[in-house]
Amino acid sequence: MSDKLRKILITFSFSFVLLFISLTIPTNFASVMPGTMSEVSSNIKIDGVENAKNIYTTSVYYQTRMVPLIRMILEADNKNDIYPMTPYESSLSSIDDYKMGQISKKYSYYSSIINAYKEASKVDSSITINYEVDGLLLYYRPSRMIDLQIGDHIIKIDGVEVNEDNYKEVIRESRKDNLPITIKREDQIIEYVVKYTKDDPTYISFYPNIVVSSSNPSFELPGLDSTTGGPSGGLMQTINIYVSLLNLNLGDLKIGGTGTLNLDGNVGKIGGAVQKIHTANAYKMDVFFIALSNHSEVVELKKNFDYYPVENLAEAIQILNTKIIK
Repeated sequence: MSDKLRKILITFSFSFVLLFISLTIPTNFASVMPGTMSEVSSNIKIDGVENAKNIYTTSVYYQTRMVPLIRMILEADNKNDIYPMTPYESSLSSIDDYKMGQISKKYSYYSSIINAYKEASKVDSSITINYEVDGLLLYYRPSRMIDLQIGDHIIKIDGVEVNEDNYKEVIRESRKDNLPITIKREDQIIEYVVKYTKDDPTYISFYPNIVVSSSNPSFELPGLDSTTGGPSGGLMQTINIYVSLLNLNLGDLKIGGTGTLNLDGNVGKIGGAVQKIHTANAYKMDVFFIALSNHSEVVELKKNFDYYPVENLAEAIQILNTKIIK
């Protein structure tokens, strides 16, 4: 074999190896990209109530463990956010990620229903809802805690029975080592002690387990059966339910937004705020709500809509009332 041919083969082999790596070997980088706007109406059905058709949630596209070539392509567009995955993100399997998304989505839906019914009842007293917090659902646990399952129903923490009056305090006090918890799993009661290590100090986390005992009107949540998950649509789900219950006339306005919503009606910070603004621009929204805690991230971005950062549901409703056509 001639030296020239040998050099050609070495160059070709080296190029092939680089191409193979760029197309197949995952990295520890993830990306957030502009996504889509979706009508809330298909996720929530209220008996005898026509769902509003012009309220939208905002979603973004996530990609984890990108191969190098995809990372290079996505980095070329400044609308995308490329970042190294945290140890927490890297530890999650796709199954765990899905289960966690479903738990946070369930809390988001029920929190939305409760807040919307409460606010609507101030206008129409026939609208009622009764609920309780029945313990907690385990949202995250380190993978080494193999005896714990995401979604476990936690009824006691540190010997304290969890209910609506104390669940926030119990969650705050749960961040300590050698923490005894009591789990109700099907027909079994399981006692477990949570222990942390220096190598893996990430705390377990929970969502309240909400049980609605009655409501007028009654409702169904077909969105709970979908494969998508997550809590960032909480604010817009609530606005949709509120508008639908009171049959408010918002004309042809396209109202979008993003933000979590807890049982107290506070709007919480979400990820991908920059990409959600780009998404709202692309879908030509007229009005867009966002958590006040996200405002600093997007304040400099161009916005082709009326933009409202809000701290709680009451603020959003006050703004919404200015948009109603009498």
